[in-house]
Amino acid sequence: MNIARYLKFSISALLVMYAIFYALSDNITPFENLYVWLLLIIAICIIRDAHKIIKQHMGVDLLFVGLFFFSLLIPTFQIDNREISKQENRYLAKFPLLYENGKLNHLFGAEYDAWFKDRFFLRRKLIFFYNNLIYRISVFVYKNQKNLWIMKNSNYFLGPAGIDALTEQNTKTIAENLKKFEKSLHRRGIKFYIVTYPFPCTFYKDKNILYIKNPRKKPRRSTSVISDEKFAEILNKEYHLNYIDITPDFKKQATEDFVIYKTDHHPTDFGFFIMYDKLMSKIQKDFPDIEKHSLSDFNLSKNNKPWLSKDRIYKKFSGGAEYKISGIKDSGVFDTQYTFFEYKKIEDMDIKRMNQFVHIHKNPHGKHKLILFGDSSTEGFVYFPDTSFAETIQCRVNARKNPFAPDFINKIIDIFTPDAVVFLRARPNFPAEFSRMYDAEAEDKK
Repeated sequence: MNIARYLKFSISALLVMYAIFYALSDNITPFENLYVWLLLIIAICIIRDAHKIIKQHMGVDLLFVGLFFFSLLIPTFQIDNREISKQENRYLAKFPLLYENGKLNHLFGAEYDAWFKDRFFLRRKLIFFYNNLIYRISVFVYKNQKNLWIMKNSNYFLGPAGIDALTEQNTKTIAENLKKFEKSLHRRGIKFYIVTYPFPCTFYKDKNILYIKNPRKKPRRSTSVISDEKFAEILNKEYHLNYIDITPDFKKQATEDFVIYKTDHHPTDFGFFIMYDKLMSKIQKDFPDIEKHSLSDFNLSKNNKPWLSKDRIYKKFSGGAEYKISGIKDSGVFDTQYTFFEYKKIEDMDIKRMNQFVHIHKNPHGKHKLILFGDSSTEGFVYFPDTSFAETIQCRVNARKNPFAPDFINKIIDIFTPDAVVFLRARPNFPAEFSRMYDAEAEDKK
């Protein structure tokens, strides 16, 4: 077959595919529409000799060419239109514009590549297959592109590889932002509390577990790093905030029972109970009439798998977030017995799920009203403060670009008018998010 004609046929087919794919994309501008038509015209001019190829070469060659170009179309069969990947806990790349704000986008190629890599057909299944394959053939450790650390010899699945650094500069910004927000609540007679908890990568320190000691974002040499202990001291003593870093308490209690799952980055029920006990000790200073429950108020049970928020709804146990993300099917990792708590008066409570991110728990035996803002851990932790409060509103906000933006938070507070507000956030994300609470450019306009 004439190589030049093969080349012409191939180029024309690719141009047609690209033009159609581009035309079907969202937010296409008039200029980009002309660009699509130009691609089609070029393709038609090149393809004028295609009929000669078809006449002269019926058979294996033509079948091979057809299958080749058909295989190129497979990744485009179903484009993932989600804005957020819950499994990866991040925003997916958006489709780029070739011509934007009156200027040609010179990064279109790289941005388009990032968009397609995030959204092509069967992407998630391929990731599962790849992770599972690597796990099976690895001997010691595997780190995938999403910072999931797997230690095969100890069966630990760890969370983010590192934490944001606390520096003198961002510590001051965080403290001032939280104090400013606390004052706005104080004027309305609302008490404010902040709770942070560790991720496995910075908590478990076993010789068989690979973890990152250094911060994920290294500060400049002229900026000193503030320790977590010093950070807590600054917030509590200098700015008089109700700040609780649960990490020291986790370390003390970790010898008694597991406080964080092996196959999930969330705290266990035992970890949540420690958080609840510590938080309620502070809350009782402001609300002496509220009751703090003890272990005797819960039914305790054991299981070797995590029991997360959705698991509680459907009364079943799952493998955990990291286990699901990895794509690994290995029951051998579930070699640990965890303690699970269930409030003895749970049947008296009214639990309503307003939507995916807002749940309302009403308890006829409780007092006062609480709003709990935070990440996915709020979905498990809420089952503890709801035993003490008459009404507990749980709001998961970490899917937002600026989760704790005051404008957004205050709208919810105005709707529910609570007596107390709690911010619950994982330590790795704490500095970045609370240092830009009042950053207007980062605010979510949804």
